[in-house]
Amino acid sequence: MGKAGPLRTSTKALVVAMSVVVAGCARQAVNLPPEIGDDRAALSAALGKLPDDIKKMSCFEIKDDYQHLAKHDADLEQRITANRGKDQAAALLTGFIVPAMASANRDDVTKKLLDDNQIRRDHLIVAMRANSCPSSKDVSALDPGVR
Repeated sequence: MGKAGPLRTSTKALVVAMSVVVAGCARQAVNLPPEIGDDRAALSAALGKLPDDIKKMSCFEIKDDYQHLAKHDADLEQRITANRGKDQAAALLTGFIVPAMASANRDDVTKKLLDDNQIRRDHLIVAMRANSCPSSKDVSALDPGVR
């Protein structure tokens, strides 16, 4: 087997362009919440940074909001997945680079909503810990109206 020759300029350009497109599709992860563990001082500090509306929530309201976020996330993920298929089809039918670059940012608003949901979920977890809410998945156990 012979040695491969140097890459042609057009091949190099294609590799660079595809790398840019792939990098453009990635999004930065939201910051992780602080590690609280069993440290009451850390929990108190994290609680102090929560939005007022979350600080005032009951355990039932926290759990309800948490479940609403999970459903909203599933809807957003479904929207992104549906767009991904359309984007891939457009790329295959009309050429790869230009359509992929044009569609790479189409889901930015949806992805931003997912990031916002994650931040709110982190806040809800802190509030749940601060209020000593049960971690049960049974929401009725958290409803003060259900005995």
